Amino acid sequence: MKTGLYIHLPFCRQRCRYCDFTTFADQYDKVEAYVKALLQEMDGYRGEAIDTIYLGGGTPSTLTEAHIGAILEGVRERFDVDKDSEITMEMNPSSMSPDYLAAIRELGVNRVSIGVQSLHDSELTALGRLHDRAQALKSIQWAQEAGFSNISVDVMFGLPDQTFDSFLETCYEVANLGIQHISCYALTLESGTPMYKDNMNGKLNMPGEEAERAMFESAVELFTQHGFQMYEISNFAKQGYRSRHNVKYWKRVSYIGIGVAAHSLYHETRYGNPETMEEYFKMVKEGRNPFDIVELDERDMQNEFLFLGLRMNEGIDVAEFKEKFGKDIFDEFGKTIQWYTNLKMMTSSAGRIRLTLKGMNVSNSIFTSLYN
Repeated sequence: MKTGLYIHLPFCRQRCRYCDFTTFADQYDKVEAYVKALLQEMDGYRGEAIDTIYLGGGTPSTLTEAHIGAILEGVRERFDVDKDSEITMEMNPSSMSPDYLAAIRELGVNRVSIGVQSLHDSELTALGRLHDRAQALKSIQWAQEAGFSNISVDVMFGLPDQTFDSFLETCYEVANLGIQHISCYALTLESGTPMYKDNMNGKLNMPGEEAERAMFESAVELFTQHGFQMYEISNFAKQGYRSRHNVKYWKRVSYIGIGVAAHSLYHETRYGNPETMEEYFKMVKEGRNPFDIVELDERDMQNEFLFLGLRMNEGIDVAEFKEKFGKDIFDEFGKTIQWYTNLKMMTSSAGRIRLTLKGMNVSNSIFTSLYN
């Protein structure tokens, strides 16, 4: 597989109340300088062959068509871009319009990922989203009318005051919109965010763990019934519409991250960029990319192979582990695998190790134990 390219566009009109990503609200006066810095950072990878480009954020769709065009033109000038590349752009319903969608499609974007999260206005308000139900539905319609045939929609569960029924209503409606991909995530309350503080102060009515598990399992069943194959813990796709870019992450294929706080896995080395705009501009000006370099030893690579591979529905190929590391996976991790197999959270058969649905529901705990 060829290398993937991720470009972080950290600009937002306002931060959502649960967001702890590296984003900057209402700093659009820095966009011109930021785009120039992105292109300068890309110079360090000239000639690299890539077949996926992912514009993430932040809210990339709040940048102008001209800025998106300059970035993509800069990519094509510096990289050997496969003619059949998947080019994804994250978008929010509040910053979408028919003209904008037509323009970015003309620029070469062929896949959009729309952050809907919920189709209930009260839940969207609790999250601090700028759109409502009507805008969410209209944005998907506009994307389809603009000619996009590869549309992904994000939905979330475990929201304040969200009920089992309200979540399933969102899932059912989204699954029937004629889209090709759904990402379904549990809300995580990260320390320091407004929602985290409200929850600590007893101001939020959050669903319990059992309710969240029921939501997840029912979503899996509903999406499957509507023709979406679960190929990763949080991702469901119609046949032929898996996110080619994200699969690179889970299969540990090389990818290059460009921009503030972007991370890379390049030739078995992990890189991380600075998390402030000032430090990022300084890094690029001084030509210090790649910046934060983490050399992985063999155990690190084995651990990553396990916990990233187990995210996927197909699980881990035992023979591939042997080929890659020259060791038997059961000699290295056999006790842990057997422990979770006994708990019916993992299966081992036909040369593959997989998480069960029960295991997927507590996957973070399993991955933490594997890494230790």
